[in-house]
Amino acid sequence: MAQRKVFNKYSCPDFDPSMLAKLPRPRPNRVRIMLPVSAQCNTCGGYIYKGQRFNACKISANDSADHFKIKCSTCLCVITFETNSQNFACGTFIGATEITQLNQPQTTVYQPLIARSSPSAGTEV
Repeated sequence: MAQRKVFNKYSCPDFDPSMLAKLPRPRPNRVRIMLPVSAQCNTCGGYIYKGQRFNACKISANDSADHFKIKCSTCLCVITFETNSQNFACGTFIGATEITQLNQPQTTVYQPLIARSSPSAGTEV
């Protein structure tokens, strides 16, 4: 353990640290997003529900559309989807299929209440 805690590290006499080239790496634009719709992974069949948060890589295709790359939380395969910021719509998925049945509201038919008529005058309680 004591070998790691040395205070004097050897450097060559002709070593010049300014000669080291540090090349800037292109870093992806990482954002934290919530999934706009529910989806199912094509690889493992795992479900990813609406509102689940992901660290995504944002790729701007043009002014209105953005592409996001996320990883499936089960099998770690890459899922790409497109959003349109002008229409607030989610577009196509690559690596997953959108689930629309879970988000559809149930249709219930409401019938108006029929007003009760007053008891007949002939009957008394």
